[in-house]
Amino acid sequence: PAEFRQYVANTDSSGKYSLENVYPAKYAVMVNEKKDEKAEEEGAAAFETGPYKNYGAQSELVAEVTEANKTFDFELTSK
Repeated sequence: PAEFRQYVANTDSSGKYSLENVYPAKYAVMVNEKKDEKAEEEGAAAFETGPYKNYGAQSELVAEVTEANKTFDFELTSK
């Protein structure tokens, strides 16, 4: 099995994310803003200090996907 897997999702009209075919495992859940090309050139500094900094590489959000546990609800706030 792979040590690291990455899934990317966008929200639907109600703000919910949906991922298909996610293998059972424990996942760290990270959130970042979709940026335009100019913002990406500025590097990761904005992500580390921006409104979603608590949900970046050191995110405390975890989803442990099992056959019985496939749905997770997280409420995120940005300040």
